[in-house]
Amino acid sequence: IGSLGIRNSRACVSNITVEDSTIKYSDNGVRIKTWQGGFGTVSNINFNNIRMESVQNPIILDQHYCSTKSCANQ
Repeated sequence: IGSLGIRNSRACVSNITVEDSTIKYSDNGVRIKTWQGGFGTVSNINFNNIRMESVQNPIILDQHYCSTKSCANQ
């Protein structure tokens, strides 16, 4: 679930279930990413029975995403 609130936009996501899945040989596993400056809500997200194999970052919750290293915290 990503790129929510890009370019200071509103994003509302709810009632998402991911279950009985396998993620292999990946940089990222399950992820929720919101851009800085955006607004909205994320609710009722369920990740159930997710198997990770050779995953660098298994779980990422990023509320201040920035695609460069030079973003001021918004």
